[in-house]
Amino acid sequence: MKGAPLLWKAGKFGYDYAYKLYLATLLTGLFDFFSGYKPAYQLAMHVKARIETGYAFSGVYIPLVFIYQMGKVGSSTIHKSLLDANFPNPILYPHYLTQDLARYRDMFSKAQMSVLPYHIYLSHYVRKALASHSGFPCKVISLVRDPIALLISNLFENPEFAQECLSTDSHKIDPNRAASYLERYLAYSYAFEHINEWFDRELKQVFGLDVFAEHFPIDQGYATYKRGDNEFLIMRLEDLSAKGPDAIANFLDLKCPLELKRANVRSESDLATAYQAVLSKIRLSPQICEKIYSSRFAQHFYGTDMIARFTAWWTGNPDSL
Repeated sequence: MKGAPLLWKAGKFGYDYAYKLYLATLLTGLFDFFSGYKPAYQLAMHVKARIETGYAFSGVYIPLVFIYQMGKVGSSTIHKSLLDANFPNPILYPHYLTQDLARYRDMFSKAQMSVLPYHIYLSHYVRKALASHSGFPCKVISLVRDPIALLISNLFENPEFAQECLSTDSHKIDPNRAASYLERYLAYSYAFEHINEWFDRELKQVFGLDVFAEHFPIDQGYATYKRGDNEFLIMRLEDLSAKGPDAIANFLDLKCPLELKRANVRSESDLATAYQAVLSKIRLSPQICEKIYSSRFAQHFYGTDMIARFTAWWTGNPDSL
């Protein structure tokens, strides 16, 4: 059962939490059989998010760990890896903790998605808890990713957000349509507003850390910072496999390097074939790549060499390096 690790941890705190979390997980599982009954799923998500947040802010384990970042940047992998390692502290994984949460909740609703993703429910309760638990010590992990790769992966995660239909008659993503759409969509500056502004609109507002005012060691690929009682680990997803096990272990005071367990990886999902096809088909002009990688976000986290490699890949000239 997906909720087993969390259920075990809740049980260590008290049977009341464990029982309520079991009911929430059970309701979520029942939705798989009664997918047409949306209210049951919504109730399950509310109950589970409320209990998970309450347990996290109970003070049983301090500090509280946040995997707080944009979507499609490896949060599921880190979360699963820590759970499988029996990491004792509560782990929360929201994407939005500011007033932007309402805006993105409306976006999901307007896209006519059958149900909202769990992180929306979780973010709602975590935001309320943070407002009433000022000074609660936290450790925050936040990953970044090549902005072009991030948007492509996000399209496969949320194809409903596309401004045109990308599906075939069998309701599967058509790689040709998707590649054509992305080549046009990525040329618009507004496509990257969310990525370029996330740290200012989220991490800076909630925890007071202005990452762009801090030095980021590009050769190392990750950095740690401290603000009051809160500590932060900022890392590139591209360096997660090679440097993440040791960096995360040091940050969270683990006894040994964290064994990474891949989760929600696009190249390993049921959309993997279409996803790989899009990656091989999409071609951007050098001018578009230059505009994308001239952003403050790209320049801060990625050096000249990495940006040159990204550009060579997306323009279809990998041999130019």
